[in-house]
Amino acid sequence: MLDKIFKCCVLLWITGMALSSVGISEKCQIYKTFTNCTGRNLTRIPSYLPPNITVLQFNDNNLGNLTNQTFVNISYPRCRLIRLNIEQNHINYIAKDTFQNLIFLRTLILDINRVAKSSLTAAFESLNHPALYRLSLNNMSLRYISEDFFHNLNGSGISAISMRVNDLRTFNVSVLRPLPNLRSVDISRNFIYDIRLCSNTGIKTLNLDFNRLSLIHGDDCNMPTIKKLRLMHNDIMYIYKGFFRCFPNVERVYLSLNPIIKIYDHAFFSLPNLKVLKLENICGLSQIGEHAFSNGNLTTISLKNNNIQFDSAFYSPDMFNGCTNLQRLDLSGNIMIKTGHEYFNSLFEPIKHTVTNLSLSDNILRTFPKAVTLFTNLTNLHFASNELTSLDRDDFPPTLGFINLYDNDITSVNEYSLPENLEDIVVDLGYNPFECTCELLWFLEVFTNERFNNTFKKSGEKYICASPSFQRGKNLTDFAKTIGWQSCLLASTTSLIIMFASSFLVILIIVGSALYYYRWHFRYFLFLLRRHRLGQRPGATAEFKYDAFLCYSGKDLKWVLEQAIPELEEQANIKLCLNQRDYELGGLRADNIVRCVNDSRRFIIVLSDNFASSGWCLFELAVIQRQLRSEGEGFLVIAKLGAIDQRHMTDSLFHLITTRECIEYSEEPRARELFWTQVVQSLREETSAGGSVPHPVTSARGSVPHPVANDESSEETFVQQIQV
Repeated sequence: MLDKIFKCCVLLWITGMALSSVGISEKCQIYKTFTNCTGRNLTRIPSYLPPNITVLQFNDNNLGNLTNQTFVNISYPRCRLIRLNIEQNHINYIAKDTFQNLIFLRTLILDINRVAKSSLTAAFESLNHPALYRLSLNNMSLRYISEDFFHNLNGSGISAISMRVNDLRTFNVSVLRPLPNLRSVDISRNFIYDIRLCSNTGIKTLNLDFNRLSLIHGDDCNMPTIKKLRLMHNDIMYIYKGFFRCFPNVERVYLSLNPIIKIYDHAFFSLPNLKVLKLENICGLSQIGEHAFSNGNLTTISLKNNNIQFDSAFYSPDMFNGCTNLQRLDLSGNIMIKTGHEYFNSLFEPIKHTVTNLSLSDNILRTFPKAVTLFTNLTNLHFASNELTSLDRDDFPPTLGFINLYDNDITSVNEYSLPENLEDIVVDLGYNPFECTCELLWFLEVFTNERFNNTFKKSGEKYICASPSFQRGKNLTDFAKTIGWQSCLLASTTSLIIMFASSFLVILIIVGSALYYYRWHFRYFLFLLRRHRLGQRPGATAEFKYDAFLCYSGKDLKWVLEQAIPELEEQANIKLCLNQRDYELGGLRADNIVRCVNDSRRFIIVLSDNFASSGWCLFELAVIQRQLRSEGEGFLVIAKLGAIDQRHMTDSLFHLITTRECIEYSEEPRARELFWTQVVQSLREETSAGGSVPHPVTSARGSVPHPVANDESSEETFVQQIQV
């Protein structure tokens, strides 16, 4: 029993190994004549493949070396294979007769195999039949193509050959002469820095993208058969008039992703058949000359994503002069934020009657260029990803059939925003920050109307509300169901009432604020009126109630009690008027100031930083100066206690200090004694002189001071407003 079990296990293991060695045809995907055996680690072509297959995808397996037995299961007469892809099969050697029985083969893909060049050249002999149309030799580590490389294919029908992603550094087009039917050559993504051209080939398409070419030359530099030339991502820095002399009949030129610095005048003028020109993603393009693109056959120009500042003198506004047949122009992805109307007019003037498709997307445009309105045959206008905030139907040419306004800053659309023939055009307004209010009502009605189903490219995630906040994220179609003319009319009436009420309230606040702000001006004028009621100041010979009015800050009261009163009243017998002592209780402070100033012969200012920061002190000073200015009599003594903070220095105080002599006070005993001697002597000398004093200097502004409150705590806010 155990022997039988063991024999069964051994038989199953042997069967599994055998099946894995040849592959299992059921694992290949078969669809009619197409078979896909990709990525199954097969080492040979399965014998179970149907005989009717014409296309075999056998890439990413492990065929190894190839012989004429490798493809016996898919060879003629059993199969008529026309396309074979054996890419990435670890092929190192190909026998000379490997492909001799694939006589109907049209396309052979040998990519990503490290085949020895000698065996590859020899194997070409078995492919030398007219049916072969396309040969792909991409990524095969080819470093150099010799003159005899394709000799064994001189009888083939190859019209397209691809040698991308190899290690080519130089290339001579003459190696392709043995291929008389060759029309398309792709040698892109190599390291080619030198290419030699020849004339006697029938090549129409030459792909040199992603190489290191800076210019093209050769002993026989004339390839009149070339119609399509691809030179993207090379090392080309300058485009001048003779740059394309080797391709006199070229129709399509692709120069994107080159480090082009300058395009000279008439750079493309010598190409009489040029129709398409693409110069995209060139970040270093710093100068475009006059008539740079002048060519009467050009129909398409793309200058997309070049960061060209279309307001600079380095980019001539006459660059399109001579483009008499231009139909498609792409200027998107540049900078037009500062471009003026004159520049736009010059730029578009030569092409305004021919261009049918114009792209100005992603140019930081905030207003619609008026020059676009002058296009007479424009049917497609792309203005996406700019910064437009509003639209005007007069900006759009009447010939438009498609308008792309995608991703701008448009918040509202009304009946005057879009052309009148909305049913006949297509407009894309997606991803704009719509303000979902009554202002959008007209657009909502049009947007949801079945008549305009073909007008707007509707999509739930494209047309959404951005504001107000409680509507944000809502689809416009859903929002339209919640709003109507009746509700908007009611809201409009309510808004009008609120607006009038708000305006009245604002005016009331402004008037009240003005009255409050200038309240001390009014109080000062009242003081002048009361002055007449209280009586005029006594004459020069009349008796005064006080010898001197002492003007000081309440914060300096200690100094007044300990220094001024003992020295002036007790020692010098000078009667002082003090606000804490001599003001009438219960009376208005302004009235007290007027009365005491009138009753005082002289005035002593105790000038300190506390004084400068006190609104009431400055008010008293203003009254004193007003008195002196109007009557020209009395005498002003300034006793200065320390320095004054510059923040508290008003124009009035500055003039007072700089135009009058101040007596400086000091705590040093000798200096303090001298200080009081000067003060007393000054007052007594004036008394004996008995009369006039110099006219006080006041501020040029002459504005009326006004303290802000009746207590010291609010005086700081008034300091900067005192101007005498």
